[in-house]
Amino acid sequence: MHVVYRVDEKKKLYFGKVTEVRDAKNDAKCIVLDGTLSVFFHGDKASRVEKAMVHEGSWLTILAYSDDDTTANGIDFRFRGKWTFRDENDKTKNVLVGVACRPRSPQDGRFAITVPVDVYNNGQTETLWVSAMFFDSDDGTHKTASNVKRSLANMEKPLVVVVGGELTNREANGKTYTNMTGYRCYVAK
Repeated sequence: MHVVYRVDEKKKLYFGKVTEVRDAKNDAKCIVLDGTLSVFFHGDKASRVEKAMVHEGSWLTILAYSDDDTTANGIDFRFRGKWTFRDENDKTKNVLVGVACRPRSPQDGRFAITVPVDVYNNGQTETLWVSAMFFDSDDGTHKTASNVKRSLANMEKPLVVVVGGELTNREANGKTYTNMTGYRCYVAK
């Protein structure tokens, strides 16, 4: 289980493999990630866990409140999709959850993947294809691109969580391309 993004001291976005789903007190549902974090969903959120057919072996991102990273109160969860947050400097941070495809190294010190994510817009689901580019620092102290490339080596269509910055669009050949600078990448293994 990983804390992939901290919204504040207690509100966090987790990523992990579901090791148990069980009924809890007061009609709540409990999802256990990696055997270490028990996340409780209440009311309509508990019903959503059931409707989404969350089961052992699923990989999820879960937004929850937790003091100690062992128990948490669930706010929302996603199998795939996009989370958007504002950091303490009011900058946008995006977290993409999806299958990594089209890995490429356009030049030394850079590595990119494309992640298709489902985005809800006016009651409709649209697939947004986002190209996430990772960089190694010029002085060699940060090897983000190299580390992501190594973690995805020999994996076919792995599920990833990419933490990055603002999404930008550019037009070319009558198409819109969405890009993001990636800061971290977590791979379901």
